[in-house]
Amino acid sequence: MQFLTFFLIVLLLLTGLLGGGFGIREFKLPKATTGVRISAILAGLILWLSGVIFQQSRRADFSLTNSLTRGATREEIVLTLEGEKVGSIVSSSGNPSSVGKFTVPKAGIYRYSIELSGFYNNNGQEAPFYGQGNGTIDVETGDIFEIQADSSNNQLTLILVEK
Repeated sequence: MQFLTFFLIVLLLLTGLLGGGFGIREFKLPKATTGVRISAILAGLILWLSGVIFQQSRRADFSLTNSLTRGATREEIVLTLEGEKVGSIVSSSGNPSSVGKFTVPKAGIYRYSIELSGFYNNNGQEAPFYGQGNGTIDVETGDIFEIQADSSNNQLTLILVEK
């Protein structure tokens, strides 16, 4: 689709600038009048500009979900994309499943890092625990990513998995 649009824009601009009368193999473009040339240039520019504007405004919204770790009383997850903090979500005893909504400038692949700081009940006293993880995610509008944890080797490693 993008190739066809690009081809149409080039064809319209060439018609407008050169006035027609050229061709490639069996495809010949007849000579164009001044009105047709002006219309072709305007149509080509409008198509090109609308493509540029559409590409720039193609923001992608996605969600991040977290379920409170077993035994935890509170968790805060901080999400960083491409080295910039984009936000955080908090889960607690009163809200064990939390959802954060985030927006990126455009759909695509992003490097992420997530950091968790939380508390759990240790024989009646709150004790802190921490976790982190990083990787890449492919973001499209409407995607939902879930935080999953691996606690092997006495270390809490977090990853984002698309639901």
